[in-house]
Amino acid sequence: AASLVAERLAKEPVKLQRVRETVAAAQRTRVDALAASAGDAVVLSIPGAEGVQSWRAGLYAREGGRDALYKRVRERPTEQESFLYALPARGMWLVGSTPGSTVGGLVAYDKTRDVRSMKSPWHVFDGKNWSPCQGVAVTVVADVAAAAA
Repeated sequence: AASLVAERLAKEPVKLQRVRETVAAAQRTRVDALAASAGDAVVLSIPGAEGVQSWRAGLYAREGGRDALYKRVRERPTEQESFLYALPARGMWLVGSTPGSTVGGLVAYDKTRDVRSMKSPWHVFDGKNWSPCQGVAVTVVADVAAAAA
């Protein structure tokens, strides 16, 4: 799992069911994007209370073979793009619309380049302020599949 929160949440049957449903929906609608990620996709879970950024939740496929860049698999072509990416030199992971930018909707202050090694809590931007955001989890799809086997 990608974080301590993810490790705890991934053990809960409801959380696992949501991750499996997200992956199954992506497999039905966007097989190409999921297959291209070489099984290295992640599911970003955001609790409903963080409504302003909740649209960013979903399946993210690794982009272009880069180990610290994931692009959200959109359900409809009209949806805004969202990326999960690391800025190790700044010690942060972000979820935002422009990879490489320090502007985003969620941030975790962690220097790792490996999504599985993240241990820092997430913060969410509500349009005015940054606040701690408990329950945000990044779950590696392959880890969920291995746990189910």
